[in-house]
Amino acid sequence: MEGCQDSLKLDLGDVYLESQGRIVQFDLTLKNICPGKRTALAVILTEIDTSGNEQQRGLKTIKQRFGH
Repeated sequence: MEGCQDSLKLDLGDVYLESQGRIVQFDLTLKNICPGKRTALAVILTEIDTSGNEQQRGLKTIKQRFGH
């Protein structure tokens, strides 16, 4: 993100899971967080069904305040 940009949307692309019950894990490092701003991270897991419609399958949000 440039400077103190308010938001960023990033698509990690397609991940193919061959069966149910799998864990999707990813690592992320946030750098140059603007001091005193609350920062939130949202992860949305979706699936494309057999009709080609996107279905939300999971959502996780994390928020944190950095600096003073």
